[in-house]
Amino acid sequence: MIILRQLLRDLGSQKLRTFLTIFGIVWERSRSACFWRSGRGPRAAAEKLSRFWARTSASAWPSLTSIPFEGLGKGRRIRLTEEDMDLVAAKADGLAGSPASTVQH
Repeated sequence: MIILRQLLRDLGSQKLRTFLTIFGIVWERSRSACFWRSGRGPRAAAEKLSRFWARTSASAWPSLTSIPFEGLGKGRRIRLTEEDMDLVAAKADGLAGSPASTVQH
């Protein structure tokens, strides 16, 4: 009981400090809640866009093979040329959602 009386006396004598502390806590909590709520919309839009790109795009870059294929060993260097990209674009022409016009060299 003594501790409670001392707490109330200190709060009464430090009114401005108490108010500013409580205001700061409430302000930060409400600000965090608003940011958290507003982040849901952009996150959902980004996920939707990334699902779209995952279904409709392909990426390729020069690299080394990691597994053997038809008697050829692993570690073979793959070099892509403009002709390779043109061939991919021509083959992808008949695929739904993959127009050759979107292939970027």
